[in-house]
Amino acid sequence: MHGIKYRFNDLVVFDPDEATLSLGDLNDDDVIAISSVTCRLLQLFVENHGEVISRDVLFKRIWDDYGMISGNNNLNQNISKLRKIVKTLGIDDEFISTVPKTGFVLNKEIKLDVLREAEGEEEPATATLGLDETLPVGDADESSDVSERNTSLSVTEPVSNSPKKLISSSLLLNKKKIYLLFFISLITLAAAMVYLFNYRMTPVANEGYLGMVNGCKVFLVTNQGENIINNKPVSEEMLRYAASKQQVCRGDEYLLIRDDALVQSYIPGVKRLFLLKCEILREHRIEMCSGLGSEKAIISN
Repeated sequence: MHGIKYRFNDLVVFDPDEATLSLGDLNDDDVIAISSVTCRLLQLFVENHGEVISRDVLFKRIWDDYGMISGNNNLNQNISKLRKIVKTLGIDDEFISTVPKTGFVLNKEIKLDVLREAEGEEEPATATLGLDETLPVGDADESSDVSERNTSLSVTEPVSNSPKKLISSSLLLNKKKIYLLFFISLITLAAAMVYLFNYRMTPVANEGYLGMVNGCKVFLVTNQGENIINNKPVSEEMLRYAASKQQVCRGDEYLLIRDDALVQSYIPGVKRLFLLKCEILREHRIEMCSGLGSEKAIISN
């Protein structure tokens, strides 16, 4: 295929080897260089002149087979680039048409000639030569040469857009989507089960009133259930400890004894309790608590 050029509408020449589009007079000012991707795209359209090429086939032949990332944006940009270049060079007819939901096609109305280099000169060979047309009488070698050109055009395999291949690609894509949704569902279900398990394992805190010391009401909040609240000896010991701190409470203040359910004590069988002083902020409907210095109380059963 080296040395072959193509001419559109007897005007614009496409040179795949040089990756250029130009006018027939080959003036350097009229030569426009195109990228390798755009060159491969136009070459594929030329090989399938008048045939619709699907987007999937274009992605594979132009990008995927060369290890490049394909996509609709890249394809649309290169199609638009080709349209603008050929229009700049003087072809006002619609060059490449979009076939909705299918792909693109190099219009049949665009005349396509093949230019083959022979002994330093270009000889045109019309790609649209029909079987019922009569070749002009001439030298036998010339007739043989024309036959070879027509044969080279006809042996180009058309791009396959068979429904079976398109259906197979669609089924494969649907399977991937199903697997992805199944995987996401499993992760969501596992996360929900972990949340429910932790929620059920979280102990419920109970709050009870122990008594009053130095004019301060004393409350106990524990995750150990109501047993520790109703244990009179333990309650009296906690009240004595709270009284030893000699705290004075105003109207909206009270003392709170709170156990630590998240951290187990270093000594087995011993509960760690914290004595706090709290104030009710009625305007904001919240209660603020702070420790009494850095002291902690350890009360054993």
